[in-house]
Amino acid sequence: MSEEKSKKHPWSDKIWERQKNPWGWVLRLFFLITMCFAAWTHNWLSLIFSALGLATCPFWFDPPRRIPRWAEQAIAKELQRLEQPPGGMRVIENFAGVILLAFALVSFWRRELGTGVFVLEIILFYKLIWSVIIMRETSWLVGFFLLIAIIALFALALAGGTPAGP
Repeated sequence: MSEEKSKKHPWSDKIWERQKNPWGWVLRLFFLITMCFAAWTHNWLSLIFSALGLATCPFWFDPPRRIPRWAEQAIAKELQRLEQPPGGMRVIENFAGVILLAFALVSFWRRELGTGVFVLEIILFYKLIWSVIIMRETSWLVGFFLLIAIIALFALALAGGTPAGP
């Protein structure tokens, strides 16, 4: 990173280096699943810890000794996007993401499996498209995991129903 960027974000260089560890990326999906399960079971404590885990897990691991090329490229694109001045589309995307996640969690809380899974499908499908458009060269890996998640959620919606009980 250039000296100008380091002055702008003195603490962020170490954080971005930690985010290059792919384990943090894999854990995001795990915490998303645990958040949905916590909402389904009406467990506030699990919901809070899952949300904290989702927000912080990319920074838990030390930077890898060898950073995979795709991880380096993905982080560079993400950092480049974050350094752009906040504007219309970026604000809309972030707001829509928060609203959709909240809607999914409320759906699971109300035991509306089909609606919750459908909203998660929208979120994951958007992330898949975003990764193909923005990250181009690195989208194959993100796309692979997201495609598996989309198929799994679709299968869950087809097989599921609303369980008996409150």
